[in-house]
Amino acid sequence: SSGINAEYGDIVEFYPSITEDILDRALNFAKQHTDITSEELSIIKHCKSSLLFHNDQAWEKKNKTFDVTMGSYDGAETCELVGLYMLHRLKQCINPCHIGLYRDDGLAIVPDANGP
Repeated sequence: SSGINAEYGDIVEFYPSITEDILDRALNFAKQHTDITSEELSIIKHCKSSLLFHNDQAWEKKNKTFDVTMGSYDGAETCELVGLYMLHRLKQCINPCHIGLYRDDGLAIVPDANGP
């Protein structure tokens, strides 16, 4: 044994699990690394207002209209931003050189619990 394992993970229902609070945290993290104007923040949040119509009737989500939808113009970008925030948080536990994330798929190199 080489003493390490490659671990793969898939975040189930990643897009719909992104809440407004998580997006706010990710945006605050991003603001530490780049300039984001209040107008840009407003646009980003406004783009998460999702409405669904069927037979001329509006359907409402159980909670609110906030939603990160797959296939939306900025859904993938939102997913990437939240992913960067997640990686930032994970670096407290795992060497950042040993973990990667693409949308909802993650890969990490971790020490073998049994050791060499």
